[in-house]
Formats: sequence, structure tokens, C-alpha cells
Amino acid sequence: MRWIGQGCLRKKNCDIYYSCHPERHEFGCGFVVGARLRRRVSHFLPINERLATIRITAKFFNISLICAHAPTEEKDDVTKDAFYAELDRAYGRCPSHDIKILLGDFNAKVGREDIFGATVGQFSLHETTSSNGLRLIGFAAAHNMVVRSTGFRHLDIHKASWLSPDRLTRNQIDHVVIDARHASNVLDVRSCRGPNIDSDHYLVAAKIRTRLCVAKVARRGLLRKLDIGKLQSQRTRDAFSTQVTGLLSRATPTPEDISNMWALISHSLRTSAEEVIGFQRTPKRNPWYDQECRDATAAKDAAYGRTLQAGATRAVVEVYRSRRRDEKRLFRRKKREQERRECESIESSRDRNEARNFYQRVKRLTQGFKTGGVACKDDDGNLITDAEIVLRLWRDHFSSLLAGSGHDDYGEYDPQTPIYGTDVDVPTPSHAEVKDAIQRLKNNKTAGADGLPAELFKAAGDMLVGSMHKLISKIWLTESMPDDWNHSMICPILKNGDATLRTNYRGISLLPVAYKVLTSVLCENLKPHAEALIGPYQCGFRPGKSTIDQIFTLRQILEKFYENQIDTYHLFVDYKAAFDSPRRDRLYAAMSELGIPAKLIRLCMMTLSNTISSVR
Repeated sequence: MRWIGQGCLRKKNCDIYYSCHPERHEFGCGFVVGARLRRRVSHFLPINERLATIRITAKFFNISLICAHAPTEEKDDVTKDAFYAELDRAYGRCPSHDIKILLGDFNAKVGREDIFGATVGQFSLHETTSSNGLRLIGFAAAHNMVVRSTGFRHLDIHKASWLSPDRLTRNQIDHVVIDARHASNVLDVRSCRGPNIDSDHYLVAAKIRTRLCVAKVARRGLLRKLDIGKLQSQRTRDAFSTQVTGLLSRATPTPEDISNMWALISHSLRTSAEEVIGFQRTPKRNPWYDQECRDATAAKDAAYGRTLQAGATRAVVEVYRSRRRDEKRLFRRKKREQERRECESIESSRDRNEARNFYQRVKRLTQGFKTGGVACKDDDGNLITDAEIVLRLWRDHFSSLLAGSGHDDYGEYDPQTPIYGTDVDVPTPSHAEVKDAIQRLKNNKTAGADGLPAELFKAAGDMLVGSMHKLISKIWLTESMPDDWNHSMICPILKNGDATLRTNYRGISLLPVAYKVLTSVLCENLKPHAEALIGPYQCGFRPGKSTIDQIFTLRQILEKFYENQIDTYHLFVDYKAAFDSPRRDRLYAAMSELGIPAKLIRLCMMTLSNTISSVR
């Protein structure tokens, strides 16, 4: 496993825990845990590119597995001593009551000398022990362990785990070592020559008797995305609008309760979207891997199988090597053709001025491999892979980030303090305001927890606008909104650096689109009052004063001062997550002091109260 870095990669049928070199594709070790066992993994500790440990929860004794890739015989004693010293520390970190198993490539030939009878078995492939073998036996004896890979009677071809390039020398250098107390739990260890893994090593299989604990498998629904791209067709938009209008008009009259009104709107949008536009199809990961590639792989595997038969000649081996070269040559050609087609598609998107499609394809083609946020480090620097603990760490991280310190120089604020805003009459929003707020929604944005993107609201037609106007007017009068609108999903987005550090992520809150419509209408009502009070020094979230505008202004100042040889002094103050953790009670008090109408202050309090966030 010659990857880069450390972490956990979640696949459909397994989880891959890896511990590799931080910069180079050298060495590496790890574990592949099947989907049925992924919830039984309680801890994973990547040590370096040669060592990693994982802990499996069992019924009576938990199991600590140590994966090792020892130095070869040619390495100097300093390198070997450092490896076994680190292995000893890894063993010491395992709980004493666990079943401890060492497995991996130890590059050690273990002999059948009688002096080692208590530590090794009688059926090793080799007569004498090598230098690395002595180190392995010494480590096992010091920790009361047994090399079980040498304790079972098999044919020599089922003992060898390494084959030399000339296919004349076979060695047994991959071993399974277990505590002597639990040695009888290992029922069999043998090499499996059949699987073709394109390596000079054979797979080594161990049959171990144990009882694992019961782990409940949480079945999560697939997050299927609606195929919004189909709404670009006018025919599809008309069909979708007609479907939504029909569902809203045929609905059974119910009391004008806010929850019922929103349930009808969301049901109409979701049902119409599923019937008219459907869901996106998952793109094929490797489109270049076609039937020709499958045939080449099948021919190579068939040739490999003939090399395992008795009496295989050099010609048979050469045929296998030729098939393997042909397969790799074909794969490289297919990949180049796929890259060329992708580049042509990118150029076509550029020529058609499809900026979004262009940048998406360039990013997909140029960005490196990403493992995602399956694992993260806790406050002590330990890598945590348990899904429940990882979610708890993310919850604590965003709770502390969004809640803030909770104290300032103004003392504690009493939530029961009445709001003394001006008594200016604030009328309910008009139909035109709601329609304008819907049309201002940005496209191509991820939907909130309800899964309804902005494109659905914009394409649904006037009937939906009327329903949303009635709903927002009701909310405006009662100063309460549906409970679903209080729920936001936080998506951690990696900024840079180590992907296992939570501080290297920024959180993006996915809000319901209907909530955005309400807040947009509310913001438009606040602007006339706020713009008259805010000075030109305030640039945050104001039109014409974005970061790009500020950079342009600063650049112009520097150029003019440089031409006139005038010194410039700049003070940059970066408030950590300043807009993420404001004191909401202080915000209400400030709005009251500035004379904002009390109605608008209460509506702002409604949108910011009883909020719930979950990490996706």
C-alpha cells in the first residue's frame, strides 16, 4: 500500500485504514475492513509507514492487530533496531487483556531449530533462521507470543509467501504472530497463490476462531440528488410547473396552520420533481475501463493460472509476463484516450461560454485524490475512526465555534429584557416582494435538509408564488415559522493542510430554500433602516464593498504612494470566525438602540431562535 499520508477511506463494501509515508510513495501498511465489521472497529492508530494498529471489538476479548513491514536483510542494524523498538512501543500501547496479533511482511525466514520450539512451529519452509528471523523470534519470545504461520502442515507451495523474480527461489517471510495464551484460536495459516495481485508476494490467509460482539448496522438512506439540469429545457419547466400547480390546486382545504401550509408546498414540489425530472445518475468512475480491458485482464489471469500448474515451463511464464505487459500497455492507452476526450470536452465548454461546466471539469481533472472526512484527530492528536465518535468531535467543534465565548465587557444580557424598537408600522410583504425574492435565489446551490433546491421554486410558476406569499404573510403576522426551517446541515469543507485536523475545515450551513426566501424579504425590509445608520467604514455584506473591491482599492493606494515615494502602514486584524459566533442577544439590543422597528427585531429573533444544526 504505497499511498501518501494517513487516514481512512470509506468504500461501498469496505473501509481502508492506511498509514503511509507523508511525502513519497514508499512502503506503507494498513487494513481493509469489510462492511460487516466496520462498526466493530473501535480504534486505529497509524504510527509510520511501517507500522499501524487497529482494535476490533469482540465479545469476550477485544483484538488488537499490528500490521508491520519490517526492513529487509540488507538494511543496517540501526534501521532494524529502530523498527523493533517502535514495534515494542506499539505492542505496549495495546491493552494488556486484548488478543494481540502481529501480521505482515517481516522479511524474516524462521527455521525449524529445536531451540526455538516454544516460539515457532515444526512446519516452517526453512531449515535455518535468518538474521531477521532471529529478531522476530526474540521479539515473540520476549512478549510470550507464538509464530503460528509455521505451525501447520502444508505443502511447500502453500507455505511460501514470496517468489523471486526468476521464479526459482521461494521464501516464507510473511508471518502471523499471536499471544501464546490464545494461540489455539488460530486454526490455520497458509498462502493463497490463486489471487493475482501483480506482486512478488502471495496472499497469506489465517483462520481465527473468535466471537465478535453484536454491532447494529445503521441503515442510512441514500442522498439522491434531483436532476436539476433537465429544467433548462422549456418543455420540462412547463411540465413541472403544470404538475405543481395541479397538486396545489387539488389539495384538500385545511386550516391555515403554518405547518400544514408548508407541508403542502414541500410535498407538491418534491412529488412533482421526482415524477418530472427524476434523480441524477451516479457517473461511472472509470469510463475508460471497457470490455476490451476486461478481456485483457481475463487473458492475463488465465496465463497466471497456468504458471501455477505443475511443470510450468519458462515459455508459460513468459506468456504470462507478455499478457501482463499487454494489459498495462492497453490501460495506459485507454487512460490517455479518456484524458484526451475530457480535454476536448473542456475546450468545447470554454468555446460555448459554459463557465460552470468548464471549471467543474478542470477541477475534477486536476485535483488530487481526497479521502473525505471519515476520520479526524481528537484534541490529543489521536486519529479517531469510529463514526459515532467522529460525529461527536465535529459536533463539539462546531458548538464551540458557533457559540463563542459567551462573555464580553458588557456583562450578561437578560433574555427577558423587552425590545424597545420604534413603533413604525411594518406592512406584510406583497406578492411582488415574495416573487422577487424567489427570482433572486442563486442557482446551482446545494439544497438544505429538505432536499429542495432553489431551481424548483423558480420553475414552479405563479401558483407556488401565491402559496409562498400566503405562508410568509402568515409567518409575518404570527411571528412563528415551520419547525423544519430551524434545521440546518453543516458541511465541513477542507481549506488546506492535514485533512484529519478539524481546524483546517470551514463549515458551510445548508439552509432550507424557503427559509432563504423569508430572510431575503426580511432583509429587504431592514435595508432602508440600516443603510441610514451604517457608516462607510462598514464593508461586510454590503454591495460594492466586497473583498475584491477592497483589494482593488488597496492596490490603487499602494501604487500611488509608491509613485510619490510615501510610506504606507497597514494594520490587519483578523477576528477568528467573527461572523460565525456573534452574541445574538447583543444584536437584538443594538438593533433596539439604533431605532429599528420592533416588528422587524422580533422577526429577526424568530429566525435565530430554536435553531438546530447537524453535521453531514
